[in-house]
Amino acid sequence: MRWFLLFLCLNACSTMKNIPYYYIDGSNNKYIIQTDSLEYVPIRPEQSSTGMYSGGEPAKKALKPEDYQKILLEFDKIFANTELHIEDRIKTSGVLDLGNKKTVIFKDGKEKQQLEALLKQLLQ
Repeated sequence: MRWFLLFLCLNACSTMKNIPYYYIDGSNNKYIIQTDSLEYVPIRPEQSSTGMYSGGEPAKKALKPEDYQKILLEFDKIFANTELHIEDRIKTSGVLDLGNKKTVIFKDGKEKQQLEALLKQLLQ
């Protein structure tokens, strides 16, 4: 409940100023979430640890308010489940950054997979 209230407060502040939230996946691809848009910024081979991995093509889509709320609900699940949280970034872990107000590193699992599936669906 405490996380949900924090999340509502952060969401209200973000909505007023359209401060972006960020999700960075296990391969270091970045998703930029704003109240009205979702942007995918893939890692390029020269940025990857192998020098060969590419995250694909960049994308940006408009977001409907209900889709923005779906993303926030997935974020809330991850923030609320502290068993997922880890101290240090490892391969396959994800990072949520709520406009530099709160950041959490979390391990791979059902919640991460659900978030990524939603983001990929919204980018299509």
